[in-house]
Amino acid sequence: MQKKEDLLAELDRFESLLQEAKQKLASGFSVSQLQANGFSVSQLRSDGFSVSQLWSAGFSVSQLRSAGFSVSQLRSAGFSVSQLWAGGCSVSSLRSVEFSISSLLYAGCSVAELRAGGFSVSELRDAGCSLAELRDDGCSVTELRDGGCKVFELRSAGFSVSSIRDAGYSIYSIFHAGCSVAELRAGGFSVSQLWAAGCSILSLLYAGCSVAELRAGGFSVSELRSEIHSLLS
Repeated sequence: MQKKEDLLAELDRFESLLQEAKQKLASGFSVSQLQANGFSVSQLRSDGFSVSQLWSAGFSVSQLRSAGFSVSQLRSAGFSVSQLWAGGCSVSSLRSVEFSISSLLYAGCSVAELRAGGFSVSELRDAGCSLAELRDDGCSVTELRDGGCKVFELRSAGFSVSSIRDAGYSIYSIFHAGCSVAELRAGGFSVSQLWAAGCSILSLLYAGCSVAELRAGGFSVSELRSEIHSLLS
């Protein structure tokens, strides 16, 4: 253990350095000058300098974050969302201090980054993100369904009938969203499902269903004969 005199001398030296740092900051010293004199942002923070003082002295967001200042402290000191994002703060940390989705988008965050940061599909949609943006950033149809998207919206955004079906939407909702019988058939729905959803025998024939498919779907020969006669008349 060091001698009492040596410990006191070391404390005196640190106190002297602290006073020197305060004087240098007050005199307008730059970050590079402070660093050249051996002062780190962590030392200055531990010696009581505020975020605002260190920011005014030229320390960056990343330096302040490395020194232990929280995103909340940085926001309270006046840093903008753009500065914090550019300084390496995560979407989740910016979300935690209640920056809006629109402000994060303006700062340069992508839809994918916002999703990874914890924002839901419904929140992103409410903020004005289009289904095309959500689709292009990897949102599945299931996620979009859970976010409240309707079938007609998904179709307008270019999603296939089969992907919409696989996400759990009913044939009724897909049919009544304006999909043709041919699209429903190509999307994997069976003849019996199409019939139960309200598709007529004629519409099934027009969609390309064969007599064998219709028979397998439960239609009788007499039903088919009658409809085919109507089709040819």
